[in-house]
Amino acid sequence: MNNKRPECGVVKAVAEKYFAQIISVEPVRKGTSTYVYRVKTSSGTYYMRFLPEEASFATEVLVHSALCAIGVKVPQVIEFEHKNEETGLSVMLVDEIPGICIEDSSSQINFKDTLREAGRQLAKIHSVPVDGFG
Repeated sequence: MNNKRPECGVVKAVAEKYFAQIISVEPVRKGTSTYVYRVKTSSGTYYMRFLPEEASFATEVLVHSALCAIGVKVPQVIEFEHKNEETGLSVMLVDEIPGICIEDSSSQINFKDTLREAGRQLAKIHSVPVDGFG
């Protein structure tokens, strides 16, 4: 199992396969299940995720696509590799969902509206048929 977080320089090299102009690459340390990096480019901000274990993002890519198709607000998958040559890890590149994290916000957020929208999104997720999946 490879539990070593890729260095930003390595992540930048991986990102350069997909983007012409990289402005910055920085680790996002809030998540715990994957190594996440914010990649700022001339065309926008993206997130590059690496699985810390020998596994693949294939299932997650399929789920993201299915959820996007029914209008759930999840990041769109830009690219995906089962096993990246530079890191030896599965990598998934997604776009950014506009907005702010609730924990980074001030009291300007209307929590009632936020919770209602979360409920709508959850209802869409629960509408996905799961027959045949264990």
